[in-house]
Amino acid sequence: MKPVPKRVVVAGATGLIGRELVALLLQNGYSVTILSRSRQKVRALFGDKVDFQGWDGETIAGLVHAVAGCYAVINLSGANISKGLWTKSRKERILQSRISSTQALVNAVSHAKVKPSVFIQGSAIGYYPYQTGTPLTEQSPMGKGFLADVVHSWERAAKSVQSYGVRLVFIRTGAVLAPNGGMLKALASPVKFFAGAWFGKGNQQVSWIHIADHVRAVLFLLENGAASGPFNLVAEKSVAQKALVKSIAQRLKRPALMGIPASLTTLILGDMGRELLLCNQDVKPEKLVQHGFRFLFPEHKEAIFNLI
Repeated sequence: MKPVPKRVVVAGATGLIGRELVALLLQNGYSVTILSRSRQKVRALFGDKVDFQGWDGETIAGLVHAVAGCYAVINLSGANISKGLWTKSRKERILQSRISSTQALVNAVSHAKVKPSVFIQGSAIGYYPYQTGTPLTEQSPMGKGFLADVVHSWERAAKSVQSYGVRLVFIRTGAVLAPNGGMLKALASPVKFFAGAWFGKGNQQVSWIHIADHVRAVLFLLENGAASGPFNLVAEKSVAQKALVKSIAQRLKRPALMGIPASLTTLILGDMGRELLLCNQDVKPEKLVQHGFRFLFPEHKEAIFNLI
């Protein structure tokens, strides 16, 4: 008699990371329940390989039944921080989409008779100072700014799940390099049209991770019962933004010769320009390495060669 596969509930499964993570979970013998507003989108992406539970991202309607008895909840919900200018209303949307979804999931866990073993909470390296010349680890202090405040509130919304005996992991994600979206697509698209550029002087450090390593790290933390608290999901070696753009250009056989002045970037984009495009963070995956994780793509050039 075959053992019943462990069930994982995933919120935010239709996003860039979620799609790859669900595929990896299925490959490793897990059954997956996806929480989403759109059954049609879930079926288009995953067919009948997953179970679907309708969810509006805010209330606990349908959630208690979904999380009861599951092995793990993975929460990747939240509005895209780089999609659209950071207007006051957009900032509020970015924050509330994270807080509301997290609070609803934790509330559902509290009502479930059989609790999950682990809760993996989406997070970001935006927690740390966005302009610093020193390496940042999980022990580094919180920074100042919009993203730091968002991440702090996001993580705080999940902390009470520990009081129900559930292991809690925060995945503080860096810039994810993927073939079909995210930072790589944003940088590569202008390069293809001979308009490749970096922002400011380009010497600001980008803490990145290959999408394959990211989802492998999530699975690693899911299965490692000793892992709890924050983990930086970034490669061991950050890269200067200018060097990253030039590596993309080299792979695409295009020139990349321009730097967009920092003053123009902040004039047009304000906080978004300062905290995303001019951000200088050398983040280290200290805890991940200490727990024994090994990267498939430790160097940015290897990652770009694989993805493009």
